[in-house]
Amino acid sequence: MKTLTLMRHAKSSWSDPKIADFDRPPNKRGRRDAPLMGQWIATHLPAPDRVVSSPARRARETAEAVVAALRRPPATIVWEPRLYAASRLPLLAVIREQPDSAGHVLLVAHNPGLTELANTLCNDSLENLPTAAIYSLNLPLDRWSKTCFGVGVRRAFVTPKQLQVDSQMP
Repeated sequence: MKTLTLMRHAKSSWSDPKIADFDRPPNKRGRRDAPLMGQWIATHLPAPDRVVSSPARRARETAEAVVAALRRPPATIVWEPRLYAASRLPLLAVIREQPDSAGHVLLVAHNPGLTELANTLCNDSLENLPTAAIYSLNLPLDRWSKTCFGVGVRRAFVTPKQLQVDSQMP
């Protein structure tokens, strides 16, 4: 059994329209949400054996904050340029290339590709994977190379907003 966790990068800043899309940083909310989601992963999922992230600044900083919350060194992140602005097929190709020694892979990337991927891996009907949201699924496989559409079973779908609402309950 493999566990795949998809995470969309944290909310990005649009304060400077001259900054290229690839170089946009997380905004204040994004910097707050990324570690919160990392703490949720640490509490509710097996520790990721491998973190693979888009090198775009907002994704990079999201992955680094999550890894810090997991108390792992930043060097454990694999920077994968193909994840930037990728649709579901390139994302699937990256997943299929992961080493079989990894039981749990965390993929930090972008929409709309992540939403498309979640929907096709699990035959789900998400409208949108919000920023910093986590969609985790089980894959009843022994090899990442066997990953295909329709094989996944949703394990969790969590947004930062849900966690903030939960923490305010008495």
